[in-house]
Amino acid sequence: MAKITTTPAGMLLRGTLRRMITWRGTALKGVLLALIMSTACSPPDRGKVVAAKEFTPLERARQMLEGYAVGDRVGSEFMGFHLLQEELVAKNPAQAELVGAALAAIEKSMLQPAEVKAIAQRTLAELDAQAAPTH
Repeated sequence: MAKITTTPAGMLLRGTLRRMITWRGTALKGVLLALIMSTACSPPDRGKVVAAKEFTPLERARQMLEGYAVGDRVGSEFMGFHLLQEELVAKNPAQAELVGAALAAIEKSMLQPAEVKAIAQRTLAELDAQAAPTH
């Protein structure tokens, strides 16, 4: 039995099949690309307004301290801690003093995670005590 590719008609058939497969593959890829582009690149819904909550300096300081209190290591976020303290001075000097003392203590013991954790837990407890209403 002769192979299809050995006869001229077989070679023609093989070339036609190859072109059809290539065309189908290209067409299928084009259709898929068009579907993806139509869903992924659709214009945003301009009628929707999303409100972002702005955190106060105390809330941001608490978030950082809460991370340290559960054992997170001190990272690059600590570099902005001084700015948070300065913002706190304008809002609440007593809390700013407490946060400043915690900042200095954390800065000294930055490479000792257990010490940082203890300082953060102690500071959070003191902030909670200040925030608790007294009757």
